[in-house]
Amino acid sequence: MTLFNTLITEQDNTLYLEDNYASHYFFNLKNNFGNNTHGTCAFVSLGMLLSYYDTYWDDNFVPNVYEQNATFNSNKINNSFYLIPLSTPSPGIKFEPMNSVSALLESEYFEWVANNSGVYFQAKLIDLAKNYFTYLYFDSMDEEYLSLNISQLQSFLQYYLYDYNDFTTSEVSVEVKNRYMANLKAHTIENIKDGVPTLLYVKNTTTTAAHAVIAYDYNFLTGDIYVHSGWRDSVNNKALTHVTLDDLTYSEILYAVTLRLNLPMNLAAKDAFYNASHLIYPNNIELTSGNYVTSRPTFEWNSLFKEEWFIQYNTYIVFEILDNNKNVPSSRTIDQNKWTLTSDEWHNARLSNSSSIYYIRLSLTATVSGPTFPYWCEKQFTKPNDYAISIVHPDEYGFADAYPVTDDIKENYIEHNVNGFTFETRRYRTGYIHNEYIVMSPIRNGIDYAFIEFRFPRAITRMDVELSHWRELTSELLDDTNGNAVLQQYIGRTWIPIFDLLSPETALPRDRNNPTTYEIEFNQPAYRIRFYSDYNGEHTGDNNKGRICIGDIKFYVSNYNMPLSCYELDYFPWEWNTGLLPSWTNCYSYALNAKRNPNEKYENLLFIPGQSLDRQINVLDIPNIELLVNLIRADSIEYQFYFEEINKNEICPPGTYKIALVVDDVNFAGSNINPDYDFHFYRQNSDGTWSHKPGTTDVTNLDYSSELILDPETCNRKYSDELNYTNFVGFYCVSPIMEA
Repeated sequence: MTLFNTLITEQDNTLYLEDNYASHYFFNLKNNFGNNTHGTCAFVSLGMLLSYYDTYWDDNFVPNVYEQNATFNSNKINNSFYLIPLSTPSPGIKFEPMNSVSALLESEYFEWVANNSGVYFQAKLIDLAKNYFTYLYFDSMDEEYLSLNISQLQSFLQYYLYDYNDFTTSEVSVEVKNRYMANLKAHTIENIKDGVPTLLYVKNTTTTAAHAVIAYDYNFLTGDIYVHSGWRDSVNNKALTHVTLDDLTYSEILYAVTLRLNLPMNLAAKDAFYNASHLIYPNNIELTSGNYVTSRPTFEWNSLFKEEWFIQYNTYIVFEILDNNKNVPSSRTIDQNKWTLTSDEWHNARLSNSSSIYYIRLSLTATVSGPTFPYWCEKQFTKPNDYAISIVHPDEYGFADAYPVTDDIKENYIEHNVNGFTFETRRYRTGYIHNEYIVMSPIRNGIDYAFIEFRFPRAITRMDVELSHWRELTSELLDDTNGNAVLQQYIGRTWIPIFDLLSPETALPRDRNNPTTYEIEFNQPAYRIRFYSDYNGEHTGDNNKGRICIGDIKFYVSNYNMPLSCYELDYFPWEWNTGLLPSWTNCYSYALNAKRNPNEKYENLLFIPGQSLDRQINVLDIPNIELLVNLIRADSIEYQFYFEEINKNEICPPGTYKIALVVDDVNFAGSNINPDYDFHFYRQNSDGTWSHKPGTTDVTNLDYSSELILDPETCNRKYSDELNYTNFVGFYCVSPIMEA
């Protein structure tokens, strides 16, 4: 039990072989399998293997009376067709109640098995085996006995398939490999890669204890085989479904058992609604990046069309782009679950008609005669508006003909409004020189750097800028051997180089009368950028040197990114992830920048909405969004912070910044007594990204997929099966309780 408790909190949530149905089936088999009591692990694994083929291939592997239906929110296409989410808990067999069997002696357990063989499939298997062999042994530490030794398991499985169930050997064959006949690890890996689940007898090399598991996933990078352990703790409703053999401590493979089938797949709907084969149909189309005028969109979707069993039909996906009238201006075949539009496709999609929408349609087809694939899926997307293009000329900043060095100009932003385009700058050794250019000069006696920084309330995604040196190298001194000149973007409190002005590839002109216009795109929407130059050579004169000219700049402003108030806090995770602070604070604290509970009465407790009313929010209150928001509003009055709802594309008032509230109001545990509802907050950083503090863990700017959070409304908010913030409540402007 100690090992189970350790592994259950550390098991890997990443599925590595996503193209196989077996991977999804056993990964999601968290409730419906046999109870591993009295050393019955061989029967548990046998039941899991047979239930897999019963679901996927032929409904005669397991009698219907023993089956457990899957529960899921489906998308019904017609009277007999349902789309099944890949995360659907797997059907299988009924789990024997722990309190009914765990304390029974072996003789009592056999009696219980006989009495319940009509209810539970595992009881039926054990009862059949006992009658078939006339005896069974349990709880032996001998590697030859796991309630069934390998020869018994092979013999019993053949009896069950051919005598009890009337399959023929031409339809189903049983293959057994042992450690003396083959490289079992390599054999197992090949099975897994082919989507063939494999029952393994494995041994703990230290204690010689043996166990039976189902191997179904493989990590190519680490070489780890992942197995379903067949262990479930019914008290806490937990199952150890995805763990490596090494972590399980049963790393030596003794035997490998597989079924080889020559049967048609179970294409008929199971239990009137469940058909595992439907997971091959494309569904859940998502726009994962792009969709800007100058950034082509990438779409991803779910489909197991490359599943090994469907290769014989040569299945592929037809990817179509439709206009608002459902005409098809573009179509292509795809052999993957992801596609980035080509430049021509994106150009045609945007210009196909005057409508602001377009559609992506996916359909499954095959080149070889076989099952029919009548289903297609379709989703509407919004075309991007052309960027608001704003041109700023050097004379429109209002700068003096000088190279300022004062702290006031270096540290404080000034606002500019050029033909309705608003931005801010601060600078050092940069001015409007000779009524020609904005010029940086990092070289003069006592001077070795210069910069001009731009800050935008709404992100830019591209800039076209005129650049050149002031004059020849012999006069200016600055080149890539003695200094730097770069365009940088502020990301996560770090200035990241975007464009090197001094590189040979850039070839910055030495004649300022003939500047070059550079088109620079930002991979991440940019709210703060700067031109920066420095010099590491020697110069003691009073002449300005190293001058770089910045001429006209055309800014491409995105209509698809949340604007900043410019009062957002910098992302300083290390200020929160140190000492005892992580355990004293939570997402609410972080959203409001409160490193201690503002209510002294609760100073030793986490900051929870409603504490201003001496009311600890109850977990049952969380689905009541109006109540939750009103409790936060009450806190804002008592603790004097601003709190108002806002549209995501509006700018917060001065002194405030955006936060986002999300809620998990789905009870995974299935009990109204102890529901697992939860709320969570995100806050926007000064670089436009978002960060959060999951509970009492560290602050991060990544979502569950380890992706940078650019929009909390669309990021991955599923942190576990039990914790999935599906309800996006809204955006709010707040002021910090504690200043940064």
